Amino acid sequence: AVYNEEMKKQALLRRYVITHFEEALRNHQIDVYYQPVMRTLSHKVCSLEALARWQDDTYGLIMPDDFVPILEDVHLIDRLDRYIVKAVIEDLQKQMKEGPIVPVSINFSHYDFDILDMVHLLDEYASQYHIPRDYLRVEISEKGLAKDNRQTRETIEQLRAKSYHVSIDNFGKGFASLELLKRYKFDEIKLDMEFMSCFDEETKNI
Repeated sequence: AVYNEEMKKQALLRRYVITHFEEALRNHQIDVYYQPVMRTLSHKVCSLEALARWQDDTYGLIMPDDFVPILEDVHLIDRLDRYIVKAVIEDLQKQMKEGPIVPVSINFSHYDFDILDMVHLLDEYASQYHIPRDYLRVEISEKGLAKDNRQTRETIEQLRAKSYHVSIDNFGKGFASLELLKRYKFDEIKLDMEFMSCFDEETKNI
């Protein structure tokens, strides 16, 4: 009975996300939160990671783990990622007027590589808002790169050739292999949080 109740809740949330997503974008109910990335030696902020949060009138705070997989499943994820890119670049432009800025990482779904022209999208907004390319960082989850995809590989090469910093996120979560690092060229590897949560001697050696 508990399992069936949970399935019902998930089905209701799925239906709600699908039917209210466009409205949430129009009403700016989806906000960008910035998580600082600190250098361990200097304890200074070296960059920020942009994270989407959906503040809904009915459900309250809806986290990405709840709505992103649904948007991917129904092929709406590119609408979210376009929205986040524009919001981040607008914020960077405002901050540039007030003082120095640090690079911002934007998470892209692996579905975006088939739906979007990511290079054109970033170039268009960076040029329009006069943001240097090296202040924009592209993050791609390890999960989406498990299979070799020529389109993805070529897009990553084009991004790096244009000075966009590209990193692989959640590396070591269960899909990782050294072959992945050989197949795709990245500027940075972000180890999965669960792997780092128990930072014992064995983890340190690895």
